[in-house]
Order: sequence, then structure tokens, then C-alpha cells
Amino acid sequence: MNKITIIRTVFLFFLVTLTCAIIGSPIIADLLHTEKLVIDTDGGGDDIITILLVLLAYKKQISNYKVVGITCTYGNTDEKSVEKNVLEALTLANESLIPVYGGAQKPLASTFTSDHFFGIDGFGDFKFDKTITAKVDESMHAAMALVQLAKKYQGQLNILSVGPQTNIAMAIALDSQFIHNVKRFYIMGGSVSGIGNIKPADIMCAAVMMWPDLITKSVTCNVSPILEGEGKGAVMVDYFNRHKKFKNAQIIQELQVSVYQQKVLEVFS
Repeated sequence: MNKITIIRTVFLFFLVTLTCAIIGSPIIADLLHTEKLVIDTDGGGDDIITILLVLLAYKKQISNYKVVGITCTYGNTDEKSVEKNVLEALTLANESLIPVYGGAQKPLASTFTSDHFFGIDGFGDFKFDKTITAKVDESMHAAMALVQLAKKYQGQLNILSVGPQTNIAMAIALDSQFIHNVKRFYIMGGSVSGIGNIKPADIMCAAVMMWPDLITKSVTCNVSPILEGEGKGAVMVDYFNRHKKFKNAQIIQELQVSVYQQKVLEVFS
């Protein structure tokens, strides 16, 4: 082996080693594999558990969904209490750098009264005795934050919505390209069987987002709002593809409950 060959061999060895080291580094791995996520929440007890589940799953490398922002809306309680609950959750999770944005305080076309299922403050009305280290970014409304984050992470941003859709509706009104800039919407809401929609599904929605293998039964079809007539304001679920429209939603119908329970226990243990 001559001198030139030795130099080339050594150079290639260091090049391969360096490449492996770069790809294996947390920073590059984060860039290559992380799914960017915004959680739009109405801050009740189930929402807070959902937020903690997503944050801890990412920390434990059980999920690749990284939260890049949280937007708040009325729902389980008033919007200001939602902000407080989210800040407490981020403080508990030691994730105080995640930006939080205040959003919609009422629906666009109706009135709002909370049933206070999770207490007056939406979080059990207990006294939080830790110093809150997370902060609300008051530089913009949650709807504008959604628009800006969707532009920043164009085609990469996922939105997990576990409350009223008012912030998202306002984001669409602000920017016609908003929904096209978002990679996927994961929505806990809407009645798809005609028997109501009050079910404890916030955590399940996050779980099937992170671990789609949990899903055992689903249907993909077109879901569209009804804009006129007696059904105005409702949602049309075209199960039988009668309207021949683009199938824009996957509706989750069943999942592996025992595996779901194991995943949740794994995250919180």
C-alpha cells in the first residue's frame, strides 16, 4: 500500500466516523426525525394529562412529537384559567421554554358557559404551591401564533386540538394558506355517530397520534361543514362517499385498549 492509498484510507475512515457521529448526535437526530407539534387546548384536567403525556413521551424517547407551542382557548373553563393551568403543567414538566399563547375567550357565533366539570378553574381548584416558571407570550394572539408557526414549519407542523376549534377557525380566516401549511390536524371533537360527543378522548387522541399502531378500526371519508338549511352548523360525515369528495379525514373508531393503557403507564411510570 503506497502513501497516497494510506492517506485516502485514513481520510475515508475519519469521514465515515464523523458522518456516523453527526447522524447519531441528539441535535441532528432531532432535526431528522422529530415531528413538530402545537397543542390547542381548553385546559381541563384531561387536557393537562394529555399535555404531560406528550411531553414525557418525547423526553423518554417513546414518541417523536416535540411540542413547539401551546395555544389556549375557552372550554373547560375561562381562557385565562386555561393559561394558568397550562403554565402549571409546563412548570411541573420542567418545560418552561415552550411558548404559550392566549386565544379565543368565546365562540364566534354563540355564547359560552362552562359546566365546570373539572372545577371552577378547570384543574380541580387545588392550590399550586410551586413557583410558576413558564410564561405566556403576549406578543400575539393564539390564532396568529398558529399562522406564524405553520409558516415557520411549513409542511412539518402537526396540530393536536383537544378543545373548541375557535383558534383554528380564526387562523384560517387570517391566512387562507394556513390549512395547507399544516401537515396534519389531530382533532378530538365532533359527533360522528349522531349520539353526542361527550367522551374522555383527549388522552386517546394524543395516544393514537403518537402510536398509530393502536388503531384497530377506522374509516377514511370526507367530512364537511353544513353551511345552509336546517343542518347549518353541523358536520356532514360522508361514510358512503355519496358526494364523491376528497376523503379528508380518518375517523378513529376502535383501538387496542390494553396496549393503550400499557403505553400510558410506561410514560408516567
